[in-house]
Amino acid sequence: MFSSVQPNSPYLQHNKHNERMFEQIIGLIAPTECLSCGSEGAVVCSECLPSLCGRSVRALDHSVLKSVTACCSYDGLAKELVAKLKFERCRAAGTPMARAMAGLIAGHPKEIGLVHIPTASSRARMRGYDQSQLLAKRIAQITGLPCLSLLHRQGQLRQVGRHRAERSRQLSGAFWVSDYAVSPNITYILVDDVITTGSTFVAAATALQKAGATKLMGISFAAA
Repeated sequence: MFSSVQPNSPYLQHNKHNERMFEQIIGLIAPTECLSCGSEGAVVCSECLPSLCGRSVRALDHSVLKSVTACCSYDGLAKELVAKLKFERCRAAGTPMARAMAGLIAGHPKEIGLVHIPTASSRARMRGYDQSQLLAKRIAQITGLPCLSLLHRQGQLRQVGRHRAERSRQLSGAFWVSDYAVSPNITYILVDDVITTGSTFVAAATALQKAGATKLMGISFAAA
């Protein structure tokens, strides 16, 4: 039902260990300061993290998706975090974002699979990672839920600055589902960093629906 590579497999655990070690080394060379209060040790410290949690924004209601919920609005500290993750190659920024997003899943049924919405491969190569995949993996680590690489993206066009109609047109048929089995009994939660018009979430959900998914939701860190 799920991918053959499970969240607790030695392969994934080895990669997670290497990633944590890399971030620790970077932290020793150039200690991270909290974007909010300036204290040393984390991109957002434990005292400032609650400011990103508990302010959920219902960002989208659509026939394909039950809902898409964001932790907060795309401004202030949230906007700074997204910029760190997407444009400054700061992987550590994904940790407080994932912690905030994990809170959106609390209370949902146990039969859940996290599915990241792939970014354009050209952007991922430039950045060195796919920010949505990084977030989904860290949410999986926090919650213990499976992280499933079901979606693939065909288009390479950027969506930043596009209007709703243009986004929808560009994303039509942009996603396809891999050969993994999709179950109608599982709630698939799509993961992305920012929701703007909702076109990306709808296009990704439509691809999963065509593959057999019937329970679809979405979570985003911020809503623009």
